[in-house]
Amino acid sequence: MNVLWVGSPNHYQGRNGYGVDHITLHIMVGHLAGTDAVFANPGSTASAHYGIGADGTIHQYVAETDGSYSDANWESNNSTISIEHEGGMDGVPCTRACLDASAELMADIARRYGWDRLWHEGLDGNVWLHREVPGTDHAGCPDLAPNGLDVDYVIDKANALLAGAPSAGEDDDMQAIIQINDEPGLAYFDGSRLHTLTHPDQVTALQLVAQACGRTLPAIKVGSDQAPWGTRLREALQ
Repeated sequence: MNVLWVGSPNHYQGRNGYGVDHITLHIMVGHLAGTDAVFANPGSTASAHYGIGADGTIHQYVAETDGSYSDANWESNNSTISIEHEGGMDGVPCTRACLDASAELMADIARRYGWDRLWHEGLDGNVWLHREVPGTDHAGCPDLAPNGLDVDYVIDKANALLAGAPSAGEDDDMQAIIQINDEPGLAYFDGSRLHTLTHPDQVTALQLVAQACGRTLPAIKVGSDQAPWGTRLREALQ
């Protein structure tokens, strides 16, 4: 699975005291390129953690350590990982490639947060639908819109992937792309050392290598100007 960091300015700094306890599924009502443009615009005050295109391309807009402006609900924004999917209107299908990529991403999220399975049961499960979140006016999102998301398919496939996932300890390397203390550049953490990245293509190359090895390379943020935990990470790895 290859996740391309795109980035959005529209997000909270951290999660305001909340922890991640669910995934919220969305439909774009359009194409991935349009969603990229909306989320890149600070005036839109909109974002999600991930967006998936018709060909299975996955873009990441917000680090999982930050809340996104996705659900029109403060608590859910700060406690979810939100995923947008291309489709949701006439002439713009939600393709099988998009669904399969979503299932793979959801299974990866579940593994990393220690969830044995994914299930949707209104707001009682760990998979929420945007239309069910209090405060939203997106009544068709993600599954009731034209060419909407096949929620049962992605959850069932994600759970099938989870059933075959390696157990804890079999695949426990801590590798990630890291933004430190809101600094403009990125670093690669290989599990023991930090490597400064000097070109955006280096991120893509690392993600391609991880994908070829059957791994996911998440992008996260450590620290901020006010709480420089990234500095402590650098010190710990010296």
